[in-house]
Amino acid sequence: MMANSWVGRPIKLIAWWLWLLMLVAVPVTSFPLVRQYVGDSSVYPLSGLILVGLALVWLVPYVLGNGRFPGHVRPLLLFTLLSVLSAGIGLTLSLGPYKGTDPLHREVRALATLGIGVCFYLCAVTLPDSERRIRMSLWALYLGALLTLIWSSLQAIYVTDSVANIPVTLNRIQRMISVRDLLRNRVSGMAFEPSWLGDQLVILYLPLWLGSVLNRYSAFTRRRTSLSVELILLLWGSGILVMARSRISMLSLIVMVGLVYLLLARGIARRIAARVPPDHPNARARRQISVFLFAVVLGAAAILAGGYGLVKIGAAYDWRLRRVLRAPDEIAAIRQQHPYAVAYELANRMAFAERLVYWRTAFSAFEAHPVLGVGPGDAGFFFEASVPAYGYTLTEIQAILSPGNPNFPNPKSLWIRLLAETGLLGFSAYLTWILVIAGCAWSLFSRGDGLARTLGLVGILAISAQLVEGFSLDTFALPQIWMVNGLITVAFVHLLERAPAEPSLRSQE
Repeated sequence: MMANSWVGRPIKLIAWWLWLLMLVAVPVTSFPLVRQYVGDSSVYPLSGLILVGLALVWLVPYVLGNGRFPGHVRPLLLFTLLSVLSAGIGLTLSLGPYKGTDPLHREVRALATLGIGVCFYLCAVTLPDSERRIRMSLWALYLGALLTLIWSSLQAIYVTDSVANIPVTLNRIQRMISVRDLLRNRVSGMAFEPSWLGDQLVILYLPLWLGSVLNRYSAFTRRRTSLSVELILLLWGSGILVMARSRISMLSLIVMVGLVYLLLARGIARRIAARVPPDHPNARARRQISVFLFAVVLGAAAILAGGYGLVKIGAAYDWRLRRVLRAPDEIAAIRQQHPYAVAYELANRMAFAERLVYWRTAFSAFEAHPVLGVGPGDAGFFFEASVPAYGYTLTEIQAILSPGNPNFPNPKSLWIRLLAETGLLGFSAYLTWILVIAGCAWSLFSRGDGLARTLGLVGILAISAQLVEGFSLDTFALPQIWMVNGLITVAFVHLLERAPAEPSLRSQE
């Protein structure tokens, strides 16, 4: 299990149980007890508190005992080193104090957040080192998901538009696991806000359950089955996602469904092409391509029609979706009233303009320092000088520009934050790591079987969700990305080598 044999078996056992406990705690993103140690912030996951103990009893001894990490860690470590270098360069810039903070304080917090995420990943790629331990890790994740689904369902009973006030008892319970009260018309589970719950579902839990259902695999049995615990959790979790009303997470789900359709179309096309005699390879290739393209066009039309239908249904419950439906009819009027800010005004009518302002101001920091950025956490120092004229008409932007408002502006997008704070070099290193994980997922899916193939499909779905969700969240401290990417890594390292060298056509499809 571990290269440093001088660590005793009791310590290894403690580390393993801490790992399982950390997986159960993933849904709790803003634990009140942790706030005492990290100060004013909205991101203090309960799993981070457990990680401290796990780092002491596992990671530190593992590194000191010359324990080896898989090569997939290297791009992430390179990104970490580039982030430190960017921080050093950021301290040389003339960035004065803003909102009661200074660049050094911001950079220390940002690097600490990145360090937490890296430690999550390092634990994930070293502790579950066998098929049995990977399955046990899935059980722990499912337990945490079950708890948050139960709590979300209880919220859904009361948290509706027809309820004037949330019951005091419900908020008291929520205050035991989060620093924020429940919202009146959206469920948030055990997370700080509904969008964070949506992020957990589409990046970690729904890919696990959807991948298992599609591959007819269950973590609770070794037999292929269509009726499984994962199927129940998938339907339940999808319903909770709808109740969370997170637009970006719903988009992530649509992208995942689209990917599933493409994979199914690929399989069908290959099966139809296989009927062509093998002595006509060109005809077989042409048939496979034509069938696949036809399926793509048909699927795209179905997804667009289905998406429009879902928006129409959702518009009855969400005023933001109602604005989306009205937007095409308002473009002409927008061009007349706001000829130089059409995009901002259109986004404002969709309740999205504030995000565009945050992205634009952060991108200004990248434009000024494109190679290594302005330093982790420092993009907000460019905010006030880079706000576009239209931003001053938005209430949220006016509030954050107020001298009396202590909230420090963030880019609100991981991808733009990476460009602004670590430049092209840091962005490229992080994207390389994501592509490495994607390569592992594809190899597992195309060459593996059973658990390996299932986790490969999970990885494909999860990474697609990460790409979408990166336009909404910009923190490294939430564990879901690190956990799912870590599971894909260990599955590639420990399971793929056991798969047949030449899988059958059925296993490929």
